[in-house]
Amino acid sequence: PAQELAHLISGDVFALEHGVTADDLRCSQELWECNPDNANRTITPPQHSFLDLLALHPEQPHASGLSTRARFHAWKFVYDLVNFGPPYFRRFSSQIGKPEAIECIPVKKLVHLPMRTMKFNNSTVDGNIDALQGLCTQGNLGDPKDRAVPGGNVDISEHVVLFHGDLGTIERVQSALKTRAIEATPWRRLQFVILVPGIFHFQMAALDGIWRTNIKPKAARGDNSLLQYIGMFRPKETGKFSTNPTFCQMHEAMLHVGNVLHLDAWRVEASRAMKKNMTLETWAAESKPSLTSIWDMAFSVAQNYVTGEEGGPRMFELRHKSLDARDQQRENILLLHEHLLLYEELYWAINEGDIGRLEMVIPHWIAIFKATGKHKYAHQMTLFLLNVHFVYPERLRYCPMVEILDAMADTQVFS
Repeated sequence: PAQELAHLISGDVFALEHGVTADDLRCSQELWECNPDNANRTITPPQHSFLDLLALHPEQPHASGLSTRARFHAWKFVYDLVNFGPPYFRRFSSQIGKPEAIECIPVKKLVHLPMRTMKFNNSTVDGNIDALQGLCTQGNLGDPKDRAVPGGNVDISEHVVLFHGDLGTIERVQSALKTRAIEATPWRRLQFVILVPGIFHFQMAALDGIWRTNIKPKAARGDNSLLQYIGMFRPKETGKFSTNPTFCQMHEAMLHVGNVLHLDAWRVEASRAMKKNMTLETWAAESKPSLTSIWDMAFSVAQNYVTGEEGGPRMFELRHKSLDARDQQRENILLLHEHLLLYEELYWAINEGDIGRLEMVIPHWIAIFKATGKHKYAHQMTLFLLNVHFVYPERLRYCPMVEILDAMADTQVFS
């Protein structure tokens, strides 16, 4: 007989770390009072928009005259020169350090507990409701007074619980929250649910945004294009990259192409400094640059090879020149540098646990999502950051950003 399709779902419980306490999560009623789904809400929070996200981390004056992100770019240029350039530069590998941290979470051992697999359909709203309650039941959380709904012995009616999930899961749980808003008790209306997007899925969406911008349009496949560079070191995979590349293929390609372009920027800058065309090997042999001179040149490279810095190239200004005065090849390279460095900065922030830098780059990715038709990701990430900074109580704001990096999860997770 034909086998019935089984829908299975599981999850992982992550212990709250980094100074977060249960009292920090004791704000369920406070959030319900200002929840738009609450027909009897007593508080209407001020309206905020995407533009407010751009001011989350205001720039502070720096001796280099560069922005925080440009200083990361300068560090990345130096890092690639030292690690992938001529052997002469290896001597500086222990001296370049790391880019400045904006708000790093401390490194701690992750304590987690895998949940038992449950037979629920995660592709439906009802299945997600059952999964949420099932995960809480396994964690002994619930409403002891409500025996009609399976729950635990620990009353969470005054607390919130952080749930991770991919885009589809978040949308279905949001639908569940809207339909359950009329229920009488916090447990029945899922008042305790705080949704936190999985950052790994966000990283995948970021790569797809780069693909839609730099590879998918046939007009973007000319000279000095991303696909052309990929074809140089993966000539047999250009067809795959043109249609449907995997995450690993795109991730490795972004890092490799970025390394090559950074080294080429060094070659051009060194040739300008020496007033003759030369290779990096020749520059190292003839000039023997010190680390101080390398950093000085890196600040210049970060200012002039990536758009947006004060005194550097501005893409809108370049594109508003007359066609005869435009250098479209340079414009392509400037944009490619910007996109690749934006991805490398996101990748660094995730691995380093720098939630401040992560908050700084997310709005830039939201803009890319909007421009490439990934409107659902743009909406959800905008909503998430606006909630974190303008809706959640002060004591709760730290928790979701900590958890977004603690859990790189493909399934529903609660903390």
